[in-house]
Parts: sequence; C-alpha cells; structure tokens
Amino acid sequence: SLIKKGDLVLEIHFNAGSPTATGIETLIDDTPTKEEVYWGNRISVAVQRVTKEKLRGSNGVKKESESQHKRLAIISDVEPALNLLLEVGFITNENLIKSYRDGYKKLVEELAKEIRDYCLS
Repeated sequence: SLIKKGDLVLEIHFNAGSPTATGIETLIDDTPTKEEVYWGNRISVAVQRVTKEKLRGSNGVKKESESQHKRLAIISDVEPALNLLLEVGFITNENLIKSYRDGYKKLVEELAKEIRDYCLS
C-alpha cells in the first residue's frame, strides 16, 4: 500500500447548501483518537485564519456519521493513516468563494504549515 502508518491523508472538499450557508469543518473517524481531533481542529482553524468563516461542529471537527453521507471511504477505508476530510466552506456562498479566491495563496501556505508540523511531530 502507498499509505503507511503515521501518514496524513487530507482530502479537501467544498460543501453545498443554501447561498447563506457558512462554516468550515474537518470530518474524522467516529471513534477518533486525540490526535485526530487535534489535527482536525488545527486544519479547520488554518482555513478560518484566512476565510474568517465560522467553525462548524466541535471547534471545526465533526465525526463522519454527522456528515450527510454518514460513512466516508476516505475516513473509514484508509488504514492506518490519520484520515481527515476538510470541508473548506460552502461553494454556494458567494462571500466564501470571494474570500477563498482572494486568500488562496495564504490558505495554501497555512495548510502547508499544518502538514509540515504534522510531519515533524
């Protein structure tokens, strides 16, 4: 397998909803470790620093069963890595898309710092 114990698997998505829907969330396993909760929060907060959107769930972290699909292959089927699914915000919210586009370079830098910190931890 390409994925090994201790690897970070970060999948990046956008939610869809009403034009006024807001919020950032990182989805984690339903029986999370402290490490999953910690890194899920750090990833969500990194996005929040750029987009200024609110954090959804518990400090930007939600369990996969709280997602609309209830089970996500990227989280449930990828062993034994730290699996995170980041929902940057709502693609249907024009204000979020503007802040995302305006801050794209900064957002990539913030996420890269978090990935670097994970790799060095």
